[in-house]
Amino acid sequence: MLIILAAALASALYSGAESGAYRLNRIRLRRQAESGSRIARMLQRLTANMERFVCSLLVANNLCHYVATLFCTAELRRFFARGMTAELAAVAVLSPVLLIVSEILPKSLFQARPNRLLLWTAPILRLSDWVFWPVVQLLRGVIVFWQGVFGGRRAARQPVVTSHYLNFYLAEGMSEGIITRQQDLMARNIMEFSSRPLRRVMTPLNRVRMMPREAPAQEVCVLLRNNTHSRIPVYEERRDHVVGVLVVVEYLCREGSARVAEAMMPPILLDATLTLNDAFAKLQDAGQTMGIVVNRQRKAVGVVTMGGLLQSIFGSLPPT
Repeated sequence: MLIILAAALASALYSGAESGAYRLNRIRLRRQAESGSRIARMLQRLTANMERFVCSLLVANNLCHYVATLFCTAELRRFFARGMTAELAAVAVLSPVLLIVSEILPKSLFQARPNRLLLWTAPILRLSDWVFWPVVQLLRGVIVFWQGVFGGRRAARQPVVTSHYLNFYLAEGMSEGIITRQQDLMARNIMEFSSRPLRRVMTPLNRVRMMPREAPAQEVCVLLRNNTHSRIPVYEERRDHVVGVLVVVEYLCREGSARVAEAMMPPILLDATLTLNDAFAKLQDAGQTMGIVVNRQRKAVGVVTMGGLLQSIFGSLPPT
């Protein structure tokens, strides 16, 4: 019975360590290692190669299950005449026990306190990694062999960074005080820059100060007197029919005597379904700082500027 109990507890350790490894706060671990903690450095080396570490944990965990089942079957054979009946009884008895004691409970504990529990158990895990290293290498060799036989190929050994991992590491950096809230917000905005639709950051047309194409010089001067922007959309007949963008400096250089049409440039039309990244690239290629956002009917629905796109990353910027 003691061997069965020891095997179940060892299985709980390896099962919990596997879950804890994926929840490990590596920033905190690195800081502890840099402060001189030998255990932290040991754990850092163990988890540097996650493929080998997890594989050794799985080998050790399966061995513990096998030992527990073997000795439980031997104990139950005293009560059953047939060996097959004892084996079935061992499975029926051990399965719920191992599920709760060696799987659910330790996984929950290690996920809640991954750094603390992995640091406590690092010497045992290091010993297991050393003991099962030949088995792990053998299994990896078998896998590579059969991949070659069936025409498969190993994936390139390069880190796969997903938005999930980036969000996880940003949260770790925030909790450790390594990055500020503003830096965290900027990083998340950059991650969303290539997926966020343009319509979410545009200025709706009803909030945009616009100018009719045939506006008289006196009306233009009044509008420019209260204006703080360098460019103003110009429409013809309807506000959703934008025909150009007035460059304020260009108009003023003509001493206010020019017509609006003479100082305006063709509009850069941007589909509302574009991402911020695509819209930024189009404005950059055109060498313009303002774009007119249009719907499927090619009617203007809003305005976006380079400053507005950058503001979606960095926060408030001076008006343009």
